[in-house]
Amino acid sequence: MKSKFIENVKELINSIISYNSSPEFIRSSLGGFPKYFVHTVINGNHYFGLSKFCAFNDISLLEYTSGVRKKANGHETQKHISKVCYEPWTTYDDSEYIIQKEFDNWINGIFPTYKKHQANFITVTTSTKITINKKKGKVDEKLNRLIGEIGEKIALQY
Repeated sequence: MKSKFIENVKELINSIISYNSSPEFIRSSLGGFPKYFVHTVINGNHYFGLSKFCAFNDISLLEYTSGVRKKANGHETQKHISKVCYEPWTTYDDSEYIIQKEFDNWINGIFPTYKKHQANFITVTTSTKITINKKKGKVDEKLNRLIGEIGEKIALQY
């Protein structure tokens, strides 16, 4: 699979939405203690995404955790996001209080031992209306195929 970088802020926001659409994979996507997250607010709700994932356009969290993560260079993805947004990274301590509070709520639900003061953010906004499509109970064909491939690999290992 050939993954390509996002090209604009709208694609970055779509990537943040994609990151949050598969909560069952978020914990495994974080690995150790990641330090860079993108943030956006949609309809009053705060969303965070792992920068190393969100730098890519049109991939699923399952695709990321099953291969792209190991091939991606975190420093390169962080630089790319900063370039697309025309924004520098902001440390947790220098972030707005509301971002700190919302990040704390989000990360503690996933990774209670996370050392939040190591986090850095870029907050992205857009004037384009974003609608979040929450598919409940539906597994799309691409996701179903990837789950099958991973299951086969696990079966072959045993």
